[in-house]
Amino acid sequence: MDNYLDKRRTTLGEDNLSQLIDVSLGFEDYVELSSFRSTHTRFGILNKQPLVDCDGGKLSMPNVAPNAEGFVRFRENKLSPCLSFFSKLFISPFNVMLPDKLKKIRVEGEFFDLKLNPYSGAANYSFSFGEGVRLEIHKYRDALKLLGWLSSSGKTLYAELDFDGFPLLEFKVGCQDHNLEFSRELKALECATKLVSEFGVTEIVDISLDEASRYESTICQLDNVLAATPNLFKVEFGVDGEGFDPTNDVVCIFLITTPIGSHVFGLILALIGVVKTIDNGLYQLITNDVSIESKIVSGKDQSISNEDLVSEIESVEKKYDKNYSVVTMFDKKC
Repeated sequence: MDNYLDKRRTTLGEDNLSQLIDVSLGFEDYVELSSFRSTHTRFGILNKQPLVDCDGGKLSMPNVAPNAEGFVRFRENKLSPCLSFFSKLFISPFNVMLPDKLKKIRVEGEFFDLKLNPYSGAANYSFSFGEGVRLEIHKYRDALKLLGWLSSSGKTLYAELDFDGFPLLEFKVGCQDHNLEFSRELKALECATKLVSEFGVTEIVDISLDEASRYESTICQLDNVLAATPNLFKVEFGVDGEGFDPTNDVVCIFLITTPIGSHVFGLILALIGVVKTIDNGLYQLITNDVSIESKIVSGKDQSISNEDLVSEIESVEKKYDKNYSVVTMFDKKC
């Protein structure tokens, strides 16, 4: 064949070979070569004089493309629920020439990059949780769960690769202690995921790690209110003006809101019970019943006007006004 270049390269040691595999997976830009030789051939006959013959050089493999798309799944044990992530699979073309201990694959997800040896279980990983990164709430929750698992010393995960055109591959992944602490953020995301489901929100709600940390207490408070029993509420209040009859059954109306990433969630809550007088003209509500009167959600680029909130609260007041003394814990002028 005319004008054929026969390129022969030599690398030294496992470190160089490992770096060559990383280049083929897109982890590295290039690998240093100990020697590089290019020879022109014509009709299968090598030219005696090489075009290039040097003792060192660099090899790069630009535009590395994935071999397949599919899912990677992780479990704490064989029977536990899995964490599943849509991903791209990269397989080094050099794997067929290597012993099992040196083979590598790459699994690239929306917010993580995993370098795996499915034969030894060795794994290196990176996660993108930096400034400006926003993910759907359930994805962020699962990401932090996975990061927590991978950072647990002595833990072994059960993993499987399910990619188009490839047989299902199951293997174990060894974990190492990295002292990563995201318990506060994970708690917020667990509560936020439940709230999105409870409120029946079907559109995407995205969030940043900073938002999960900053609003953890109010997000979890709203989640706790949904499941709270009457005895968990302690309310003390005073009343301005006349017209309040403490001998009647009493309804206290609350508005509770919190930002959850791109949205704001809220409840109009009615606590029903009787009151007893305490010091300084204050009353204490002995709660007998709890009623979620309204669920409120504002989405991206939306805002809830004070006029709409007042209208919604006044409709709740009207519902109870005939049979109860109604106390509204909301400043309608704000």
